[in-house]
Amino acid sequence: MVEKTTKLLIAICSCQRDKNLGCHDIVRQEWGKNVSDIADVRFFIGGPKIETLEDEVWIDCPDDYENLTLKTRQILLWMLTNGYDYLFKCDNDTRLFLKEFRQYDYKAFDYSGIFFDYGKPELMYASGNGYFLSRKACEIASRFEDLLKPGAEDVTVGKALQSSIMKGEITAHHISDRRAWTGDKGAGEIHKMVPEHVLIQFCTNGWINGKPRRVSIDAAKRLVSLGLAMQIKE
Repeated sequence: MVEKTTKLLIAICSCQRDKNLGCHDIVRQEWGKNVSDIADVRFFIGGPKIETLEDEVWIDCPDDYENLTLKTRQILLWMLTNGYDYLFKCDNDTRLFLKEFRQYDYKAFDYSGIFFDYGKPELMYASGNGYFLSRKACEIASRFEDLLKPGAEDVTVGKALQSSIMKGEITAHHISDRRAWTGDKGAGEIHKMVPEHVLIQFCTNGWINGKPRRVSIDAAKRLVSLGLAMQIKE
């Protein structure tokens, strides 16, 4: 169970359009009101400065999809400035399954979520509809220059943390159940890179994807542990 002594921020990435459409009220009613004992819930919006409610935060950045990287960086900085220990970043159409969310031990890792391979086994990133970051991970990501450029925020956060993960400075974890924020403890930890390479076959839920390819032992361990590949004996 999550302890109250840990300061968790649930940062919901939103915009003025969705606020006006009532998306914030839907989140408040569906699950936002039921997590106040374990986290602070805040909606983050950009664009021209407007009046906000108590659980809404205006940040000085564009309010469009192309600049979600800038908005995400501002969220990270706000989290750090306001003394939180962990961040759960999600979108205003994300749903939490409260029982499983409460049970997931996010404090055991610096970066956890549903991980994908963005065309490169060496680059793993957690889907932007929900991922946890420790304070240390937020500090690292907030300094990453690519977050100042337009782009995919979830991929960019993954890139920002990649080097620290590979060096063993922070840990990452793939949450295997997409409908519940739970996972097999330790299954997604990324190990230090070594130069040797092995042959793997990409697969998803048992289905073969593409041709076998050679990747580093480090990448192979991560892909196999995440259930995205299987190692082929040579």
